[in-house]
Amino acid sequence: MALKKWGYMSTIVATLFVIIGYSTPYWLVSDLNIPKIRYYNLGLWNVCLNNFRDPLYLYDMVFNGCRYIPIEDLWFIRDQILEPAFFIAVQVLFTFCLICVLIACALVIMYSMCCTPENYKMLYGISLDLLIAATFGTMAVIIFGARGDGRDWMPDPDHNYLSWSFALAVIGVYFLWVGSLLFFIEGRRTRKQEKSQQHINYGMSTHSKV
Repeated sequence: MALKKWGYMSTIVATLFVIIGYSTPYWLVSDLNIPKIRYYNLGLWNVCLNNFRDPLYLYDMVFNGCRYIPIEDLWFIRDQILEPAFFIAVQVLFTFCLICVLIACALVIMYSMCCTPENYKMLYGISLDLLIAATFGTMAVIIFGARGDGRDWMPDPDHNYLSWSFALAVIGVYFLWVGSLLFFIEGRRTRKQEKSQQHINYGMSTHSKV
């Protein structure tokens, strides 16, 4: 029972951190003290720009303020600067992670409200779902951690650093691994208890017939 409660807590913490990390624009930030700063911060879906010009774009168009990356007026800088292949991979992987986390929350609610405490199959299902979410999330944060502050991506790479949204995503992924392990252990323990109870019931029924 204690492991189950810790599994619930790990899932709740992981869900909160993953959602906050997914939705906030502070995966990568720039040092605000540098002169002529061209961007402030970047998330998976938002970017905050300051007098940003794309040198490859023929028209003298300047971008300021925070913008949603998929919007149409960023198309000519989105393809070359805002969404290189590795960043698209991070967006996709962490989106899959979030979807699996939400499914896990639904399964946990179903288990706590509808299923008997002895239903080990549901515990295994929650563990597997959290494992898949953790795998997607781990790949996403590893890729972004390795490439996010690289010199071949955002402007002023020497003054860019990973920030708190990324840190929350990493912590959330860690608790996904913890939750998956706890639910697996609880499911295994519950399965053994069910088998032991079945043997006891079978022995009692056989003895009563004799």
